[in-house]
Amino acid sequence: MIKALITFFLPALILGSDNLAIDGIVLNSENAKPINMVNVYLANSTKGSATDKEGKFHIPNITKGIYDLIVVHIGFEHKTIHVNLLRNIDENIVIKLKPIILEGQQIQVEAEYPTEWKKQLSTFTREFIGNSNNSKYCTIINPEVIDFKYDKSIDCLFASSDRIIKIQNNTLGYTIDLLLENFTFQNGRVSYTIFPYFSEFSSNNAKYQQARVDTYFGSFKHFLSALTRNRLKQEKFEIYRGKRENGKIKTKGRSAYVNIDSLIVLPTMDTYLKKIHFDNYFVVLSKFYPNMNSRSQMRYFDFYEPAYVRMKLPEAIVDTLGNVHTINAFTTSGYWFDQRVADLLPNEYTAEAK
Repeated sequence: MIKALITFFLPALILGSDNLAIDGIVLNSENAKPINMVNVYLANSTKGSATDKEGKFHIPNITKGIYDLIVVHIGFEHKTIHVNLLRNIDENIVIKLKPIILEGQQIQVEAEYPTEWKKQLSTFTREFIGNSNNSKYCTIINPEVIDFKYDKSIDCLFASSDRIIKIQNNTLGYTIDLLLENFTFQNGRVSYTIFPYFSEFSSNNAKYQQARVDTYFGSFKHFLSALTRNRLKQEKFEIYRGKRENGKIKTKGRSAYVNIDSLIVLPTMDTYLKKIHFDNYFVVLSKFYPNMNSRSQMRYFDFYEPAYVRMKLPEAIVDTLGNVHTINAFTTSGYWFDQRVADLLPNEYTAEAK
């Protein structure tokens, strides 16, 4: 049974083999003075820096790709800059931030309306962090910076923040500094746009490495990576066409099997990018899903809950690491339903197929 649908967009990057850098300076737009201690990072990655006293920053060791550069500082409007490093050119950027008047601390609102705020925080945490095994050890460190608004007329919870939300994932071994652009939860559907920056506790910890591998295999990211590289079979995925009938997604089983060669997966100007299109739903099965330990078991749709994906747009750009470049292109559910922020991995993360 499909419990609900989740739609989200993670600003993506693509990787090549070149060692590049982004340098720049951040200035106050009103007086052209440099701004110290501005957070500057590549969305959904482990690459970032902070400006010095002269407002300058340097982000080294960047691989060839397309990035969203996020610039955040308290008291200024945040900025997102699209950076194209496919041409092997190091970028030098001048960034001007507009000052803003800060509102009162959210903690004051919490003190004034503790019961309602805590209820909204509980709903937000459940839908944003998720309900996977990883979520049990994933914590929002500074929830007081989050603002909530509930519209009773449409039964919709909105959340936003003008500050960085800090999240500690003790399962995957990451601290995440996250810019939340928008969040809505309505009728069992959650949608959000986020710009996360990952810091590792330790890259050599075997426990974290294994948890990351377990999270990656069978994920939507893994599926898209296998799809764009024409490796679905080798990486233990099977896909079937399905359609929604009477509130449920149904498939005709083996007769609806999709051969990867029949998909519209078109190359773009760069070999790292693929253009994807398919109609209706894909029903996705994998040996990495619970109780699916053999190919014969993968045929029994009635006993195992597959993953489901539907395209909301005519086409989407995806890179070969499984990162989506087209906003709100997909809706996922089923096995992928509970995978939210607690299951995020940096876009550059990949693992060898089991």
